[in-house]
Amino acid sequence: MRQLSNCGAANISRVGNRNVKSRFVNKLLDKDLHLADFEIKQEYPIVGKTLKELDFRQRFGVNVVKIIRGKNRINIPGGEERIYPFDHLIVLGNDKQMLIFQRHIEERKKYGQKKSEENDVIIPEVSIEQFQIEPYSKLIGKTIKTSHIRDNFDCLVVGIERGESSIMDPDINLVFAPYDIIWVVGEHDKIVKLNKLWNGEA
Repeated sequence: MRQLSNCGAANISRVGNRNVKSRFVNKLLDKDLHLADFEIKQEYPIVGKTLKELDFRQRFGVNVVKIIRGKNRINIPGGEERIYPFDHLIVLGNDKQMLIFQRHIEERKKYGQKKSEENDVIIPEVSIEQFQIEPYSKLIGKTIKTSHIRDNFDCLVVGIERGESSIMDPDINLVFAPYDIIWVVGEHDKIVKLNKLWNGEA
């Protein structure tokens, strides 16, 4: 496992010109969320299984935000994506979650295997960004699931600020409301496109 970045203020940005609240940033910092790179060995028990079958988010609290497979990069992979030998999983979580996750994926690793050369650190092309739902937004009244944010934009909603409360890992059936601040993991260009489309700026 290689830690790639902490989700501190320098790594979190907002989309659009409106100033927004930052309570969620403090929650991220409190939880010590960061991105880490896990290389999948041939003998790992998760090889050949889909992300839906493995259900990492429910079991360990982590999110796979990217799969690097040779020269191919799959950002915000869907549940039907399978894990193959030598894949690199870019995972979002805290230190405790990462350690439990690592122990799980390596539980059948063969001992005595010669350690492979360290690869160059892989810098992920996904980031955590935020935007606010305007009162005229097309997102109002939709849920995370029915908005198809993940399917259509390869983005993952990881938090919502609403009034004085912050919701981490919101349920897919949560309904968006005016002035919600949405925290999203994804490629910057796709998050910008998402914001423009749903807030009527396109």
